[in-house]
Amino acid sequence: MPASSPTAALVADEPDHLVVVERLYAEHHSFVWRVAGRFGVAPHEREDVVQDVFLVVYHALDRYEHRGAMTSWLFGITRGVARNRVRRQQRRRRSLHALPPPETSRDLEEVEAAQLLERFLGSVSSRHRIAFELSEIEGLTGPEISKATGWKLNTVYTRLRAARRAFDTFTRAHAAEGSHG
Repeated sequence: MPASSPTAALVADEPDHLVVVERLYAEHHSFVWRVAGRFGVAPHEREDVVQDVFLVVYHALDRYEHRGAMTSWLFGITRGVARNRVRRQQRRRRSLHALPPPETSRDLEEVEAAQLLERFLGSVSSRHRIAFELSEIEGLTGPEISKATGWKLNTVYTRLRAARRAFDTFTRAHAAEGSHG
């Protein structure tokens, strides 16, 4: 979303942070929810992460610099909140020796597609995975990814090219497996 969006203008013009955060929440809730999932937050915990992200936004609104896309700023906040949540969950699991929660029942085709995508994402480096997810799944542009991650723009494009080549290779191999199975 460009910096010149109505929401960005609201952030600049509205003195009441609660009004701004309510608008941001309405406009970007699903984006933050998806990004939290990309960083490994379990579905049943994502809503808590979304709430935590917008609480951070409320307190950090004075520091928002109005440069770049709002989604880039929200991505950075979500990344930090999600990583903290995942670390906390991992510590809890280790201490309780608990198994991860069972998957919710979804359409079998969706489950297979999601598992295939997860297999691919698990097969590439975390930097290639993040670049791929932000571009191909979230629809961010190269400059937005650069701002959100702190990577140089050329680095973003290099990682995207490598991730896309890996995805092409992965999907071709999967298609070949399917035709022989």
